[in-house]
Amino acid sequence: MSIGTPASPRVHTGTVATEKFVPLGDGAISWLRQDGDVKAGTCVYTLAEAGGRHPIDFGISETLIVLEGRIRLEMEGGPTLELGPGESASFARGARGAWSLVEDTRLFFVST
Repeated sequence: MSIGTPASPRVHTGTVATEKFVPLGDGAISWLRQDGDVKAGTCVYTLAEAGGRHPIDFGISETLIVLEGRIRLEMEGGPTLELGPGESASFARGARGAWSLVEDTRLFFVST
């Protein structure tokens, strides 16, 4: 079975090895899955490339877990979260706010 390709129509495999990442906005991603209404993958962001505050508007539901580093999420009408390794958050469709890096960060997400 090759990492990064569907093992079968019902199983997807991926990697967190950065040499397999492709550019995506202010960071890079290794896609685990991109089909139908489901997207999942591992993203990396560096302060050098993604420093500053970035608006976010969840047009879909999304859940993330921080693998390395720290990220700050300031939610409109809600809390400001600072997530580090092993910490996660889940956002409902329509949530809005902004994110910024505290440190270079690697995270895994699933959106539906």
